[in-house]
Amino acid sequence: MKIGMELFIRMHNFKQLRIVDKLNTLPNNGHMILGILISNEKKQGISSISCTDLAKHMSVSTAAISRSLKHLRESGFIETEPDPKDRRGAIISITELGRKTVYDNCNRLEELMQRATANIPNEQLENFFSTFDMLYNGISNELNKLD
Repeated sequence: MKIGMELFIRMHNFKQLRIVDKLNTLPNNGHMILGILISNEKKQGISSISCTDLAKHMSVSTAAISRSLKHLRESGFIETEPDPKDRRGAIISITELGRKTVYDNCNRLEELMQRATANIPNEQLENFFSTFDMLYNGISNELNKLD
């Protein structure tokens, strides 16, 4: 079996479902940014993060997330203010609309996945997630060796 091609085809097919578009949810990067802000708030009680720290958390450059931040700001999901520690940077905080949007998106996705997996026994789902995690870790380890 050609594992690489089999995995690539299945990942491509999954992406072609266009779940984000069909559920009318935030793009993955926007959802991830808002999720980080909410998680940061829950864990540390801090409802904001610097653009630099956000980029580090996402393992991308600040330039790479600037378009997502612009969209989120224009949509009213986040607010930004100058970073007092770095005049070139910004402090990002989530708005109530952003928080509500994340929870609504998560609920829509959860409802879809509950219906989609209703006929799959829990044990098989647990095995799938366990296998997927092992696959992710294996690929990640191999890619790290290339750096």
